[in-house]
Amino acid sequence: MVGHTEMSEVRVTTKPDGFGRSWLETGKYEVDAFERKVWRKDRSPAQDRRLKVHREYAGRAGGEVINWIIEIPEGYPLSIAKITFDRINPKEVEILWSPEAAPEADPQAARYRKIHHALELAQGNAELTTLLRELFDAELQQV
Repeated sequence: MVGHTEMSEVRVTTKPDGFGRSWLETGKYEVDAFERKVWRKDRSPAQDRRLKVHREYAGRAGGEVINWIIEIPEGYPLSIAKITFDRINPKEVEILWSPEAAPEADPQAARYRKIHHALELAQGNAELTTLLRELFDAELQQV
């Protein structure tokens, strides 16, 4: 398929009202003047044209919960977080997706790095190193 890009997907449920209400935000963590990690909101995922957002209201007439499916394009620069707010925990930020944790664009390069990491971990164990080199010999010669 020409022009096909790999998309990540987030599926999450939020609760818009009452105790433990929650919502979604896009943004990123920044370090403030006091060396604290602070969440900086950019906007709601539904307001970001780069994201494909599907929402379904479930429960009674107004919807007690919202089921979200968010499709994230390759190279999306912001994190997606679920913010939960109640009297006990005034603001809890749960990162659902971040660009740092996104799958790599080149799966072959990722596999090559994993092979080398396995070999580094096996250093000092001659038998294991020999076995790993035999298993991955063909792939190691291609690079």
